[in-house]
Amino acid sequence: MASSFEYVSPGPRTPDFSAPVEGEAWMRPPEGAVARSSTAPAILAGNDQVLVAVTATRFEDGVDFQLTAILAPGVTPPAPELVVCDDFLPPETLPDGFLRFGVVDINGAVATNLPGQRWVAQLTAPPETAVLTSRGHGFGGNLLAAGWWHWSHPRSGELVLVAEWPTFAIPETRITLRADGTWRDADPDEPDIIAAWTARAERSRTTGRSWTPQYEPAQVVAEAITRARNAAGVSTFELARRLGISKQELEAIENAEVQIDELEAFRIGDTLGTGLHYLYPGFRLKD
Repeated sequence: MASSFEYVSPGPRTPDFSAPVEGEAWMRPPEGAVARSSTAPAILAGNDQVLVAVTATRFEDGVDFQLTAILAPGVTPPAPELVVCDDFLPPETLPDGFLRFGVVDINGAVATNLPGQRWVAQLTAPPETAVLTSRGHGFGGNLLAAGWWHWSHPRSGELVLVAEWPTFAIPETRITLRADGTWRDADPDEPDIIAAWTARAERSRTTGRSWTPQYEPAQVVAEAITRARNAAGVSTFELARRLGISKQELEAIENAEVQIDELEAFRIGDTLGTGLHYLYPGFRLKD
């Protein structure tokens, strides 16, 4: 069987810097929509170094995938920039630390997170081909998390999830999401296995081993959260309620008065359904 991660050039592509930072509404789960089905966590890939768990939430317009990589105590995490690559990175420079992820729909259409394959925000109608849109990522010690929104035609039938992670010697592995929102051939003990791995990672974190929180500048994070909240049409009070924190705590984050790590920032973007998009000093939208 041919690899799902064979690079296919998309041809000339120019990002539309005049597009809204948060992208089009169809590029993420619909705000306020009721999910058709949600799965229990399943093991997408793993060995004695790392376990990659996945949950899926199916909406009328697509499926929201949440990946969580749980590293065994003492295993060194790859650099954040290796887990989520620049969309225009030449394929021959793709690092082993890059976690490859893809989805194959019932018609055989393949959408992956390979450079050049992810959707670039543009002011256009929804695409007619299957695409993946990043919904943010976070890093903290032994835990790595990433969200992906899968837009596909048709929007029913089975979906095959594919993963590959060379740096941890994980070959291409697959798991099938049935149309009814359950995993095909999933081990009934998988939730217990995932819970055990999570507990191992948390013990490693609390004992100080391999715990290296990742931070972006507080002002950059604050502006990204404010943009995402406004794009989602959510008030500070409502977002604070969803996060389980006080309105004052959220306002302190949006005023860059406190610094939060990547995992907490990822949780906020995920709660909004937009992900977070950072703009650093010197970056600006095209006039």
